Amino acid sequence: MKRMRYPVKKVLPASVASAAFMAALLSACSGGSPSAGGSTGPQDSGKPTEISIVTEFSTAEPPGPDNPVTKEFEKRTNTKLNITWVSPNSWTDKQNVLLASGDMPDLMKVSDLKNTQMQQMVRQGAFWDLTPFLKDYKNLMEYPKEIWDKTKINGKSYVIPSVRPLEGASYFEIRKDWLDNLNLKMPETMDEFYEVLKAFTYNDPDKNGKNDTYGYNMKNYSKVQDIFNGGNGKWKVAGGKLVDTDLEPGTRDAAAVAEPAV
Repeated sequence: MKRMRYPVKKVLPASVASAAFMAALLSACSGGSPSAGGSTGPQDSGKPTEISIVTEFSTAEPPGPDNPVTKEFEKRTNTKLNITWVSPNSWTDKQNVLLASGDMPDLMKVSDLKNTQMQQMVRQGAFWDLTPFLKDYKNLMEYPKEIWDKTKINGKSYVIPSVRPLEGASYFEIRKDWLDNLNLKMPETMDEFYEVLKAFTYNDPDKNGKNDTYGYNMKNYSKVQDIFNGGNGKWKVAGGKLVDTDLEPGTRDAAAVAEPAV
């Protein structure tokens, strides 16, 4: 099979592996494999390890190469991350092109483990079998066993699953500079949150003298509903039955909180 661009014994630092939000795809040859006795990564050499990554972005624009999150990852792991961001609208096509070409990055997101091309490349030896090494990464081993079992291929782990919590998966983002401009503290209750939204809408938080701000863009509005309904999503268990939270009184209360944003 075609030799990849990257050394087959390059080992990722634990912090990179455990923090990665994409499936791990480590370039290798059919005759090579990672070795604990081989190169141990940037900790030994002192020189940053270069890691190429291809994944999708979910924001309006892809993060720039100098964004503080990337820089912090590089600082803590002694790496140089060369990230190619792909629009989610074209991610499936991009993924298939990469898999078909064989010219793959060190890490990439794989959206479907049943992808025919991926399965074929696993059989050809293009992916590293991570199974023998996962036990050395305690954070990864905290993932539920059933998650690891479901993401195995032929009984072996070739990817790092993207695990999402059942609760607390989303959160609110708030403009700290607007809080400071209006001498407001970070809200800790829904009543305080309401007052902040109202001030952001009517009190000129950006100090430009114009009535052009909105307190709330309605992102993660479902979490407001969850708070008032005491649930996590469209359904909750009440009295031993599944109840549609859209019909609960809390949904009306949630709408009242968002009112000052419009």
